[in-house]
Amino acid sequence: MQVSRAATLEEFGKLKIDTTTSPITESKFDSLLEKLQIKDFSEEDKNLFQSIIKDRKITEEEYNNLSYSQSKKLNQIISRSDLSGNFIPDTFVFFEKLSMAPLISVHNISDDDIYNEAVFNTIKKLNLSQQSSLSILSEIGGLINEEEKINFENRLSANQYDSGIRYKTYMGLDMEELVLSRLTQLEKDFLETSDKEVKKDYKMIMNIYSQIQFELDKIKFKNETQVEQYTRNNKPNPLNNSEVIELYNRVLKEQENKEEKEFDKLLDILNINNISIEDKKLFRNILEDKNLSNIEMDKLSFSQMKKINQLIFREDENAKIINDTIITSNNRIKAILSTTEISDDDNFNELLFKTVKSFSEIDEINNFLSPIINIIADKFTNFDTINQINSVEQDINKVLDTLIEEFYENCNNPKFKESKEYYENKINQYKDLKNHYNKL
Repeated sequence: MQVSRAATLEEFGKLKIDTTTSPITESKFDSLLEKLQIKDFSEEDKNLFQSIIKDRKITEEEYNNLSYSQSKKLNQIISRSDLSGNFIPDTFVFFEKLSMAPLISVHNISDDDIYNEAVFNTIKKLNLSQQSSLSILSEIGGLINEEEKINFENRLSANQYDSGIRYKTYMGLDMEELVLSRLTQLEKDFLETSDKEVKKDYKMIMNIYSQIQFELDKIKFKNETQVEQYTRNNKPNPLNNSEVIELYNRVLKEQENKEEKEFDKLLDILNINNISIEDKKLFRNILEDKNLSNIEMDKLSFSQMKKINQLIFREDENAKIINDTIITSNNRIKAILSTTEISDDDNFNELLFKTVKSFSEIDEINNFLSPIINIIADKFTNFDTINQINSVEQDINKVLDTLIEEFYENCNNPKFKESKEYYENKINQYKDLKNHYNKL
């Protein structure tokens, strides 16, 4: 019988800190298992898990030493709420590093435990940075919509819930086929892009999926009984029950309809009416994880980047940032986004957009873009307090002439002899930019 569920961020926010300061002693741990009605932990499991969460902190080393099966059990006693939405204090545990997120979330990926274990084994071998770990978590499907999950699990019958059915990102699918399909698409996209930074991201993701395939083969070779479950031909998975899959698809559709309405409401608040139906769906899918990645950015045209930039870090009527517009991205993407509205001349903006996209290093981008922004900033004092200079009407040739003239002055009177070559390169760079602009 269901007595608890994964806690939401909102429920966590209501947790009183003074209820989470004391260690999880053996007696507290036993009481917690009783409260959660967990009866399948062995004495070895109990001793191990209590020792791990005793100080309410899970280190990277502790989690890496767990098997997939152990980590799945451990997750049953972490960050739980009762069915009334009250966070259970003794399930409050924090993780040492944000980069551990993919490992913690692999159980959410699919209803195929063999596939999830292969992902778990793969991620354990990677030394991911914090940013890379979040990107991979989004890519492999570890991010769960809390509202969707609760909606699905609350509508399961007692028998369905007790049989182990839980919400997953992928349900009722052949995960090996999904990986092959994803790899094919990634390889195609890799060949189509000319962006070196984006190619690096494609290589990283393709390598991860290749490693997952390797781990799948190892598991299947090691345990033939798991192969039977994996193929799902000789031993049907209860999650493939048509009634459950129908419920899953219905919940997905309901959530999609809800998100469409919320997105339309956001557009109304921002007074945006220049986005097509196709782009609305595209932008919702891109921004649902609150992050704009290199790969996502690379697939957008200048026009699309200009439109999606209207949805990033925007204020409401009280000059407060609207939560749904808080989108993270790396510094290179932020610089590329800024080119879409530097001036009122879209031809010039698009030229800057393409030029900056051709640079890989953020220092190279800043050295190119900052002088242009500073020239405009010196002449016009209207600034957007969030992320850009307000659009200005200006003769772009005069802007570039002024910029080139300033670099000539610095070149003719350099503070250091070594600087002369730098100034000469900048002069040639901006002359080329002006020539390209005048050919548009």
